[in-house]
Amino acid sequence: MAPTETDIAIVQLVFFTPVVPLSIWLWCRYGFRLGAGAWRLVLVLGLLRLIAGSCALAAEYHPSESLYAAVLSCDLVGTAPLLLLSMRLVERVNDTYHKLPARLFRLVDLASLVGLVVGIIGANQALTSLGSGKPFTVNGPMIGAMVLFIVVLAADLISTAILFIPAVKGEPPVVNSAEKHELGAHGKLDSARSASSASPALNRTRGDIESNNDDDTTFRRAGQQIEVAAARKLIIAVSLMAPFLVVRLLFAAIGDFRNDLNFIPYLGDHSIYLGMSVLMEIVAAYICLGVGFACPPPPPPPAKTKASWWSKLRG
Repeated sequence: MAPTETDIAIVQLVFFTPVVPLSIWLWCRYGFRLGAGAWRLVLVLGLLRLIAGSCALAAEYHPSESLYAAVLSCDLVGTAPLLLLSMRLVERVNDTYHKLPARLFRLVDLASLVGLVVGIIGANQALTSLGSGKPFTVNGPMIGAMVLFIVVLAADLISTAILFIPAVKGEPPVVNSAEKHELGAHGKLDSARSASSASPALNRTRGDIESNNDDDTTFRRAGQQIEVAAARKLIIAVSLMAPFLVVRLLFAAIGDFRNDLNFIPYLGDHSIYLGMSVLMEIVAAYICLGVGFACPPPPPPPAKTKASWWSKLRG
C-alpha cells in the first residue's frame, strides 16, 4: 500500500520531533566551541521538517496554496543545512590535520547560501505559475540552485576522501602556524627562565611559572588525544552519512533536471519521496546526533595561576 501525504507528514513529525531537543542539548553542551555549528544546523533541519509536516497535515484538511508553498519551500530550504551539516563535521576533522585550506569551507558556505536564495526564488516562481492554473515546471533558478548543491556535495565527498585515511589511522594532529607560534613562545619562556635563574626575585615565582607551563603542556597533550579520537569518529560518521546525502540529492536532481513530477515533494510519487528524501534525511540527522553524543567537547584551557597581591608586594 502506497503511503499518503498524511503518512509522510506523520513520519516527519514522529522522527524529527526528538531531533529538536537533542540538538539543543548538544548545542548547549558544545557552546560556541569548534564544531558547535553542526548541531545548530541539525536544529534548523529539524525545525524545517516539523514545519513542513505540520503544513502538510493542515493542507490535507484545509487545502491552501500558501500551505503547499510552505511545504515545498521548507523541503528546498532543508537541502542546504543538510549538506552544510556534513561539511561542518569535515571542517572539524580538518582543523585537526589541516589537509585543506580554511578558505574552501568559506566558499562552500557561500555556494550553499547562494543556492538557497536562488532556489527559493525559483520555487516561488514555480508555485506562482502553478496557482495560476499552469502545470508545475522546473525553472532556471531551481536548476541553478541544484547545480550549486551538487558542487557542495562534491566538495564534501572529496574532502572526506582526503581526510579519511589520516583520521582513521589516528595520525598525530598537524600543528598550524598559530600553534607553532605558541610553542615558540613557550620555548623562549624556557630560555629566559633558565638565563634568569640566578635572580632571587625571579626564583620566588619560578615554581609558579613551571607549574603553569606543565599545565599547558598537559592540556595540549590531552587536547590532542581528544581531537584525534574525535576526528576518527567524525570521519566515520561523515562517511556513513555520504550515501544517504547522495540519494537525497539524487532525488532532487532528477526532479529538477528531468522535470519529472514523480520526484517533486508531495506532488509526485509518495513512495519515492518517502524512500529517497524523508528517510534519507532522518538517517543522516540521527547519525550526526549519534556522533555528537559520542564525541566529547574539547576541554577548557587550564586556568592561569596568578600571583597574590601579598606576593607581589613582597617581590
